[in-house]
Amino acid sequence: MENIALAVVAPVVPDNEEYRSRAFSRAANSYIRNLLEALGRAGLRPDLVLSFIALPAFPRGRHLAVAGRLVTLETGTPVRLMGFLNIPALKQFWLGAAAMVRLCVWAAGPGRGKHRVIYCFNLTVPPGVFLWLAARLTGSKIVVSLNDIGVPGQSVPDGFRERLDFWLQRRLIPRFDGHVAVADAIMRDFAPNRRWVRLEGGVTDSQFETSCAPENSERPSAVFTALLAGGLDEVNGVRLVLRAAALESPVPIRWVIAGAGPLKAEIEAAAASLPNVSYLGFLSTEDLAVAYGQADLLLNVRLTRTINTQYYFPSKLIEYLTTGTPVLTTNTGHTIEEFGEFVFQLTEETPVALLSMVEQVAGVSRADRHRLAARARDYVRHAKHWSRHGRVLAEYLSRVARGESTVCHQERGAA
Repeated sequence: MENIALAVVAPVVPDNEEYRSRAFSRAANSYIRNLLEALGRAGLRPDLVLSFIALPAFPRGRHLAVAGRLVTLETGTPVRLMGFLNIPALKQFWLGAAAMVRLCVWAAGPGRGKHRVIYCFNLTVPPGVFLWLAARLTGSKIVVSLNDIGVPGQSVPDGFRERLDFWLQRRLIPRFDGHVAVADAIMRDFAPNRRWVRLEGGVTDSQFETSCAPENSERPSAVFTALLAGGLDEVNGVRLVLRAAALESPVPIRWVIAGAGPLKAEIEAAAASLPNVSYLGFLSTEDLAVAYGQADLLLNVRLTRTINTQYYFPSKLIEYLTTGTPVLTTNTGHTIEEFGEFVFQLTEETPVALLSMVEQVAGVSRADRHRLAARARDYVRHAKHWSRHGRVLAEYLSRVARGESTVCHQERGAA
């Protein structure tokens, strides 16, 4: 894109052991890394990428201070990691102030004389107000990618910091020049009547290198395997799965869980006491692909009834749909609206209902299940490819950078 300067503020790091911690999210990291690469292929490569290492706060985490440095992602993108004091309130201020200074330097250097746009991911870390101020001080446009918004007392704790963060986001989001969101409800409630792009996740060619099993393949198996992978917390339905596994069933079902998170100890206890529950731990990308292939059903059971998750969308669903393994899902956001014809649906979020649905899916022939999963795979390969997302987003960012109108209806990057 000619005469456009792009700076990105996002929590992205190389995906290796040095950067993995309890605060690291592989899904979020992969999302941002793939998006940066897609923007580059679309002709909008960022001049500056500011990031930080996600770590548990001191003293829960062992790092009191973290030094800044320059690193390179697997895709070759250089990233400036900002240093900070790892104490919650100080960390927020430190990262916000550091980002604001570096953005001002960028605007006076590589961005000078160009249409400038700052693209930031979420508004909690660094605090969005610092990034918004940097844009206003430098005369740059600013676009926010709203990948989730926690509701105090629901999807996040009901503490002072969480309430303050929610209050600030409600007042700050409408002030941004552009918006990218994973859920329609975010824009409906926080910035109605604005032009925006829906971008809930994407796929790459490498995810399709493994072919699906033939449609007429009937793999003999005495046990039906249901797999839940991802963050191990309440909102992702982990306890729902454990309670369903504890119920008696005439169908031999093996419940498999993979990932890391706060409910790890509960899962390990269930795996030790229930013979039909297995915990695989936190798997590498390669081992997770194997687990997907060995499962009969993948579970995307993000809670929507007992916890307010309307401002989230599980990117794990997009990953699931690339595997060629059938998916059972709740109706998070626009899930059923867009993907309903490609998945099995869980309409009641109770252990009895979950067990019943898994039993019903187990009663469907493997050939029919495979045909459904193959159609899902074809759809996301076409509609959710990162190259497609990159072209849509690059065009949107360039229009915002040039100051073109941002008042109209939604643009679906996946449509």
